[in-house]
Amino acid sequence: MQIAPMARVNPRRSDQARAEIRPATPDRAELGALVDAITGQIIPKLVQTRPVAGSVVEHDRVPAIDENDIARFVRALSSGDEGIAEHVVVELLARGVPWQNVCLDLMAPAACRLGQFWESDTCNFTEVTLALGTLQRLLRITAPPMTPTSIEGGRKLLLAPAPGEQHTFGLTVVGDVFRRAGWHVQERLESGADELLKLARATWFDVAGFSVAGGVHLDRLARVIASLRAASINPRLCIMVGGSLFLQRPHLIADVGADAGVHDVRDAPGLADKLVATQTLARVGRAPVRKM
Repeated sequence: MQIAPMARVNPRRSDQARAEIRPATPDRAELGALVDAITGQIIPKLVQTRPVAGSVVEHDRVPAIDENDIARFVRALSSGDEGIAEHVVVELLARGVPWQNVCLDLMAPAACRLGQFWESDTCNFTEVTLALGTLQRLLRITAPPMTPTSIEGGRKLLLAPAPGEQHTFGLTVVGDVFRRAGWHVQERLESGADELLKLARATWFDVAGFSVAGGVHLDRLARVIASLRAASINPRLCIMVGGSLFLQRPHLIADVGADAGVHDVRDAPGLADKLVATQTLARVGRAPVRKM
């Protein structure tokens, strides 16, 4: 509530190109929260949703990831060299390191170190954001494929970041979890409000989900949610929101006009099913519409 590309990092991106996407007001706390989310929530949950023969393999049974591997990976990420960063991951997998261990023992420490680079001014905001975008892409392209349940006739989910959000790292994790549960998912990571409304007028969605990294765009999110409900061809469109802000301040879920907030991505499909079932019953007159 495809992990979702924050930015596609081209090797050796020019300073001019970097300047064009530099955020106007870098937020130290927001970037720190993003790193915390990647290391504490996104990577562990992605590992749980992509099981192999067993869980994470113990270190004494597989080749170890050492400090040299982490340092080389971080150098490649921070310098914008996507090719070398990918080579590090592929090399570890070829050595027999399970993908789960690569996530937890290479990518998670790398994300932490990138956050430290920002704190110490070793890298600027844009460089760290782009590096995290590369890390996110590598998570996605190296992940073992899931075997989703049949989605024929399945429910439909629209996923988008809240208006103004720059960090969309976790949306693809959410999308993957829903696909595994049999949902059709459309991710609109860079769509403006007008495009979302146009899509809702043309396509039936059972649920729309928005992610929020910070609280500065909540007023805009509330307006988009109200407009989306009005525009949708589904008169009982369900709205879900996710992000640590709603966990810390649950009253904001209703304030922005959503039906439910997602606290754990693994529970999101079940929560969405309950919302849709409640609205379906209400539509046929068997139960009142209610908030979950």
